[in-house]
Amino acid sequence: DRSPSRGLGDVYKRQMYPNPANSGASVIINATEKIEKIELINILGTKVLSTTNTTILTSDLAKGMYIVNIQFSDGRKVGNKLIIQ
Repeated sequence: DRSPSRGLGDVYKRQMYPNPANSGASVIINATEKIEKIELINILGTKVLSTTNTTILTSDLAKGMYIVNIQFSDGRKVGNKLIIQ
């Protein structure tokens, strides 16, 4: 059901783990729909990563909170918070 009252998170089931993640960890993103692109945005609003890989390596990321924008193959987007410790 894709009724307007439901959020995209209800339509597109996804998992992102571990979250929070330690620096140096690999964060895995799984979804029921095909993922087209993943972008990582830092707290200042700067895009720090754009990838088609569903594994994010955190070793080059500063500790803090990020927004993970996931774009699916049909063009829809959802966002998740990711915390690096």
